[in-house]
Parts: sequence; C-alpha cells; structure tokens
Amino acid sequence: MFFSTAAVALVAAGLSSASPIEKRIAFPAPPGGDGTILNYALTLEYLERKFYQEGLANYTQADFVGAGFADPFYANLQRIYFDEQTHVSFLSGALTAAGITPTVELKYCFPSTDPVSFVTLSSVLEGVGVSAYLGAAASIMDKDYLTAAGSILTVESRHSSYIRAELGESPFPFPFDTPLDFNEVYSLAAPFICGGSSPVTLPFKAFPALVLQCTQYYYEAGRSTVTFHDAFLNAMAFSSAITASTPVYAVFFSGLQQIPIQVRITQGNKDYKVTIPTGVAGQVYVVLSTSDTDFSDANIIAGPAILEVYPIGGQPSIDMSSQVSFQSSPFSSDAATPRVPHPQYRPSSRLPLEVRDHCLIYFEEGLYPQAINLLLSLTSAGGSTPTIKPAFVPPPAYLGLLATLAIHPSFTNRAKTPDKLETAALALKYLRLVQKTVGPLNSNINDAFNFSSMSRRVSTTRRRARDSVSPDKEDADSIPIELANETSLWARADDFWHTVGWAFNCSVLHPKRWERWRMWLECVLGFLEDDWNVRSDEEREDSLIINYLDAENRNINDKRVVRAVFADGGTRSLAEFKEIWNNETKERKRGDEAEAIKKAAVKINIEEGDYGDFLQSSDDDEKDEPPSSDPTPIALPHPAVPNRDGSLLLGGSSALQLRLRLLSLLSAVAFDLPERFTPLAKLFDLYLTHIRPLPLPTFAMIISPPSLNHFPASAASILTQYIAKSLISASAPLPRLDVLDQATIEKYYLPWPANTMGIADNAKLGACVETLLRLFDGLVGLRWTATLEKCAEAGIRAREEKATKGGRRKGEAGAVTGGDRAWLIESGERIRGVLRMAREACDLAT
Repeated sequence: MFFSTAAVALVAAGLSSASPIEKRIAFPAPPGGDGTILNYALTLEYLERKFYQEGLANYTQADFVGAGFADPFYANLQRIYFDEQTHVSFLSGALTAAGITPTVELKYCFPSTDPVSFVTLSSVLEGVGVSAYLGAAASIMDKDYLTAAGSILTVESRHSSYIRAELGESPFPFPFDTPLDFNEVYSLAAPFICGGSSPVTLPFKAFPALVLQCTQYYYEAGRSTVTFHDAFLNAMAFSSAITASTPVYAVFFSGLQQIPIQVRITQGNKDYKVTIPTGVAGQVYVVLSTSDTDFSDANIIAGPAILEVYPIGGQPSIDMSSQVSFQSSPFSSDAATPRVPHPQYRPSSRLPLEVRDHCLIYFEEGLYPQAINLLLSLTSAGGSTPTIKPAFVPPPAYLGLLATLAIHPSFTNRAKTPDKLETAALALKYLRLVQKTVGPLNSNINDAFNFSSMSRRVSTTRRRARDSVSPDKEDADSIPIELANETSLWARADDFWHTVGWAFNCSVLHPKRWERWRMWLECVLGFLEDDWNVRSDEEREDSLIINYLDAENRNINDKRVVRAVFADGGTRSLAEFKEIWNNETKERKRGDEAEAIKKAAVKINIEEGDYGDFLQSSDDDEKDEPPSSDPTPIALPHPAVPNRDGSLLLGGSSALQLRLRLLSLLSAVAFDLPERFTPLAKLFDLYLTHIRPLPLPTFAMIISPPSLNHFPASAASILTQYIAKSLISASAPLPRLDVLDQATIEKYYLPWPANTMGIADNAKLGACVETLLRLFDGLVGLRWTATLEKCAEAGIRAREEKATKGGRRKGEAGAVTGGDRAWLIESGERIRGVLRMAREACDLAT
C-alpha cells in the first residue's frame, strides 16, 4: 500500500517530533483510467445513497430521539442523504457527458436493526468513503475531475466527523486521513452487495475476508490485542506456501503510516493474534501481508478489517448507554458478520449498601424510573476519566428484575401510563450500558439471567416475608415484589428456549409485540455472544449459553433448541412455545390508556399516603382476564404465491438476523463443547431438517452469502455443503465436507442437478452452488479456467433440463409455480456472473 513520496517529504519536514512515516507512492491507475475511477466513485455513492434511503425509511425522527440522537440529528441525516443523491447525479452526468456508460446500481443489503446500529454503520461507511476518495485522487489524470473528487471528499469528511461526534467519538482523531487503494475499498464494500445483483463490471477484486474475534468496544493503541478468527487456516488455504513457520504481518494503516507487526498463531493453530501498535488512532485499517516492507496488493492475503482505536489513556467521553450491540458490520466479528466491537470492559464494584437500600425502596414502591435513573448515573460515572474507575453494578437480582421490566406486557404494549413505558425503555437502556461497559463476567450476568435459580429466589423471598429474621448477604440482595419473583420472566418461562420460541412466534404473528421481544432478544443475545467470546477455551464450560443448554434439564435437548430458533407461528410452534404472560399480545385501547392516566393523576396524594397505581401489582391485567385463546395472527403469504422477500415467513429481516446469530452461536458451542450440547454434524443435520423444506425465497435468503456472514467462513462452507449434499443427484460423487477448493467445487457440485425433478429443488441446489462459489472466491479467490466454465454450464443445463421434465409431470413436487422457475433461471445467471468476474480478473492479471 503506497502514497506519494512528495507528500511524505512534506509531512516529515513539518512533523519532526512525530513517529516515523513510511514512504508511499501513488496507487497504480486502474484499466480505463479516469472513467473507471468515476464509475468506482459512483458505485460507492450508490451504496451510501441506498444506505441512507433505507435508514430514513426504516426509522423515524422519534426513533432516533428515543435512541439518544436529539434533534436536529434526523434533519441532518436527511441532509446527508441529499448530499449522496447529489453526488450520484453529478457523477452519472459527468460520465454520460464524457461518453462513458455509468455503471448500474447494485442491490445492497445493510445489517442495521435499530437507529444506533444504523448510525454506527454510517460512521464506518463515511470513513471508508473518505479513504476511498483520498486513495483514488493521485490516480485521476484530468484536473477538472480531480477538483470535483476533492470537493466531494471534503463533504464526505464532514459527514464522517459529524457522525463520529454524535456517537461520542472524536470527530478528528488523527492529524491525517488514511488513503486506501481500489481493491481494499472494494473488499470493504463487497459484503454489502446482495445476491441477485447485476455482475460488477469494475476491474477490482475483493481480498479474502479478515474476521476479528472481538472482546472490546474500542481498542487502545499499544495495549489492546486483536485476534483474527481462523486467519491462519485461511492463509494456508490462500497459499500453499504459508506454513506455521512463515512470517505473516498485520499491517496497520493509520493516516499516512503503515506499521507492520508480525502475528503469532493461537487457538490451536487456527487464529492469528497481534498487539495494536502505538501511534495509531481513529478508524484504523489492518491487512495481513506476507511482507514487512512491500504492502502492495500482491502481498496482501486478507483484509482490510476495521478497528476503532484510541491512544493510551485517551478513551472517548462516550455515553455507552446509547450504544447497542450491532451484529451487522463486515469488519469485525467472531463470524464474518458486520458488527461493532465490544467495549473494553471496566472493572466492577458492588453497590454501597445505602444505595442498594435506596434502590430497593424505589422498587418496592413501584418507582422504577427513579431507581433505574439512579443506577444509570452510578454505573456511567468514572468511564471518561484518564484512569478508568470501577463501575458500580447492582446485585444480579436487580439486573434480573430489569430484564423483566424491559419486556413485561404491563410495561410495554399494555402499559397504562407513560411512566411504565418509560420504565421498559430505561431498563433496556441500563442493561445495554452494563453489557457495553462492564461486560457479562464483571456484572455476574450468569446469576442475573438464570432461569433455574428462580425457584430458589421465590422461596427465599417468601421465607424472608414469613420469618422476621435478619437476612444474610444473599437474601439482602433479593427484591420482595412479585415482578422480581413469581411473575418475573425467569419464573414464567420454562427456560431460555421457551422465550426464544415465543419471541419468534411473535415475529410472524404479532409484529407489534415482536418489536418489544426483538429489542429484548438482541440485548440478551449480545450478553450470550460476549460471554462466550471473552472466555478462554477452559472457561467456556461456565458460560451462560452452556447454562441454557444444560443437558441435566430434561426439557432441554438439541431438537427443541433448534425448533425454538425456527419457530414460525404455526400450530406446532404455538403449542410448544406458548405466550409467557396471559394476554401478552393484547393491545391496550387508546381510550383505556387515557382514562388510566387521568385516574392515576387524580388518585395520587403523597401527603395522604395515596400513591395512585404505583403500588398496584403489574399483573392485574393478567389476573382479571383468562388467557387469550385467539392470538389474531396476521395474514401471511402462501408459499405457492411468488414472494421475493424470503424473510417474511420467518418474521422479517430483523427476526432472520437474530435467528442466524443464534444458529452461529450454537454452531460454535457444538464445535468447541460437543459433549455439553451436541456434535456439530448432528446440529447441522437439525438445521438441514428445518432449512431444506422452506419455500424457495426463504431458503435462498438463508443460504445467501450475506446471511452466512453470521458464521465463520469454514462453518458457512460446511453448512452449505451439508445442504447441497442433501439436494444433489445420487449419481454425484460424495465429497469431503471439511475440504473446499476449486477442484472440489468443479467435481462434486458444479455439474450436477438435484436428486428430484422438482423446480424448487433444482433452484435450491443452484443457490447452494452459487454460494459455494462466492464463499470460495471471497476466501481464497476463484481462478477462471475453461474447465470451471464447462462444469458450470453443464450444471446449469442439467438443473434446467431436469426441472423441465418435472414440470411436465402433473403433481410433481416443486413443479407448481412460475416463480420457482424464475429463481432457477436467475441462479444460473448469477453463477455465470461470478464466472465472468473471475475471467475478467484473470484477463487483467495476464
């Protein structure tokens, strides 16, 4: 990776006290010169425009305000969207005026699930945009184009600074921005390109993904270590010349610097690990290179990945309570999923006795907002000082109560007063704060979110109420109210998988109730993932997910766990995973809500000891009415009706993302601790049982590369092969599932039809083949050969011919809709598109 020698000389002359800056030269101009560069910029502007267009459509001004982004933030986002739209129009016009055809807009998939994750991804994309324009500038020959690109660059930089400031990060963390070359930027943008897009016509190629196994929200230069998940295994797959003794370097790009640090192999010869060097800050990029002096594309074997880095002792003044777990960034995750890094956890300190008693009084009197606001202020304090101080954390029973308040219907969809709605929002906010600043271990979340211990808590509380004796330390932390005991989530649900199954039933049948369960499940799943990731291999047997998979509980088994993840609101799912509280999905009428507010306001008289409904049980609604017998489900599209949004039958995109995150976590558990759960092969058999019968649009969405980014690359490959193997013709030879190379794809997958004449089965197999090609191309790089193309064309013909025969036979399974046939034809075209890109890359290389 290079930059201009002249620029380096000027910088070195002006910064005599700065750390050494490596000499860099201009990136080589791509084929097609300025026209290619303008289309490259247009592609990035398309992506940014679509990102803001979707975000503004998905989230309202109230959503952003509720997430902590006060006005005029929403109006400023609209302005940013207008800027991106203007950039698209300008670049398209410039290309047309020059007689060059503007590149077509691709289909993009963005993984944000709420306003905070949207804004966090916005910060990353804006930073990449700045680096893209800066890196391309030296290759632009026409001065008018260069001036225009510079004008756009400065606006993108202002966008980036504004978004960073809103997230509590430094708006200008480093004296210089970081240039990236064309392939590096394309590598960062490629994971957002959806399946079904037109083939990319630009002469750029993505490097294999570099996946971070994150344990921090931000990283500290000179202190924090970074683990690259499966990077050593992937490097050996990339080049046969790489062995355990081959020196490989993590090269950190920050401003005009490029700092190589030799990596070390960890985790049973799977991962690479390195300590972040000093002298870097802000949005830092890292690649793996086989050279510590030449960082050109020829020596890069993976990356870039993105880190948010702060100087030693320079952590941001950030309101961590507004940050949520975001599993949707291609730059950092245990699986190649887009997600924001987790916090560098602060040590914890037990709440002083006086404060605990104060909170307990608030809880007992139903003054929940006061209690939670007190906890928010105490836990947040001390996180922005140069020396990190321990965070005050309440006892597990308090956290367990807050988890109930965040989802209980009396505080969400059936809330009588605004105070109760505020209680649920504050409870969720506090749990997120604990997750990001203190983490699962320091907060003792295993005890707080423990279903099996609830019976002990209930009996302890009743014993204290019966016996007038001084409580011991454990008893002193209990909360003697129904919501913390017999009517809590932890007592009402059979186990964690009961809540998962019911939540996903709601995603299909009760969208309004699902919105509450979605936020709760995202929070708890964030704790589960963090708890698993931060533990060493030896400590994982004590993790929370293992607690939830405890084989000693006779109700929990691998089949029931997977059924919960795939709960679809059908009769069987509703029978197995019933509502947690009676009448849970019933909405409160607006008239009743207004009357309740008016009644509460009249009744409150503190001097007379009348506290309105503050001291009433929150389960009054539940006790006054019998359980709901008619869940009034929403209408769902029939599987036989052509439907392009494959996520609808599983509750929509947000539900699908959470299901995939759970499947990925379960896969990790099965791989590392099969004796505590189930072997990975058996688990994938269970996945197959649920995935293969899905309607084609839903199947295609699950098996697409963007969805499988939730898994490590090796797990995604094995799962895809598992599914393909179940669909492929019986005459095809059987491959090894632990090996994926180009020869394997050509021999065992590309040329074969399905084992039935059904159109859907042949289209599903085509989707699997396409995914295997894309996974291999992203991880190692697909090499075009005549044999590869011959095998691909043979398979496309074979699947279409077999499906045509099936379509002529009435009653043949899968030969029922024109929609399925369209999917089959499109899968063949997408496979051809992948091969065209491989051939173009081959032509450029020669």
